[in-house]
Amino acid sequence: MDSFFGFSAHAFDISTVYKPAGDFTNVGEFVSDILVFLVSAAGVIAFIFIIIAGLKYVTSSGDQKKLDSARSTLTFSVIGITVVILSFVIIRFVQAFVGTNINLMGGGDSGSGLPPSTGARCGLASSSVVAGANLGFGYDGFTAGQKIFIWDGGVNRVDLGTTLSGPQLVSFTIPSSTPPGNYGGFIENVPNPSVPCDPVTITAPVAAPCPHDYNGDGVVSEADVIILLGYFGFYAPAGSGLAIYDLNSDGVIDNSDALILAGEIGTC
Repeated sequence: MDSFFGFSAHAFDISTVYKPAGDFTNVGEFVSDILVFLVSAAGVIAFIFIIIAGLKYVTSSGDQKKLDSARSTLTFSVIGITVVILSFVIIRFVQAFVGTNINLMGGGDSGSGLPPSTGARCGLASSSVVAGANLGFGYDGFTAGQKIFIWDGGVNRVDLGTTLSGPQLVSFTIPSSTPPGNYGGFIENVPNPSVPCDPVTITAPVAAPCPHDYNGDGVVSEADVIILLGYFGFYAPAGSGLAIYDLNSDGVIDNSDALILAGEIGTC
């Protein structure tokens, strides 16, 4: 609590009196969105008054007062449009002069929890990816050669590559050996702490089917040969349920099929 001329000041959460403020992580985002709203609203209002001025001209019927009113409305509308356009130029000039950045297009960084002091931002193209597949990274504000990695907050950290200079959208292959789990994307921002991007869930790759593993234990074994021999002598037309045991596709399950399966023992 601070005191100034006998008055006490208390810190409070602005979102308790202005609910939308809770959607912003810092004052810069809040001010940026307010500026975007005000400038956009001014442009819309000026455009509406131009339409009103046109209607006044059309309905004036030669009345000089109505013509003067329409002319005045049009003049101020044009001035308003000019001010809106100049405001973008002025904001850009100010942010270049003071070294800050206001997002005039609205929205915040795609990454989560970005340190505003670094000016760096990044985001992931997907929130879930199968190990062995590609994951897209979008980033800006980093120097070349900084490490890009995913980390589950524990022992599993997977380095994917390094940054290039300037804004980039790059894709990296998540190694198929990556343990499934919830990870976060990061870019190493030496000497500052690593910058977090977005969370991503890594799922296990779908195992390739093993068509001759009849008992479903993941490998062809003697048990599968015994299962096949249980249908010895059966006819197995193409497309029928028994066709999976007719390995040489001659229409009947016999010794030849058993020998073929015996040669696959230990596979899959």
